[in-house]
Amino acid sequence: MICYRCGEKGHGLNRCPVMDELINKKQLIRDVGGRLVHVDGFPIRKMPSEMYLQVYERDQQPQSHLIMVSDDWEEVSQPLASSESKRENDE
Repeated sequence: MICYRCGEKGHGLNRCPVMDELINKKQLIRDVGGRLVHVDGFPIRKMPSEMYLQVYERDQQPQSHLIMVSDDWEEVSQPLASSESKRENDE
């Protein structure tokens, strides 16, 4: 038997010691329906091939979004200006 929460052999998902430990440490909680959720109540979103432990560990990593910053305003605004002038010429 393989646990679909942690991926270890020897127990099922209802008796997973790894998830029980996370619940006891208040790192995950159960909602009113008995489902595992994050402490803030946000649901654990997982792909069908993922284990709950993989999703929990992924969610603990810092999240980032790519933001590009340029000191050269001309370089950034130039393509916009050229596309605007093209539109004006088309009219």
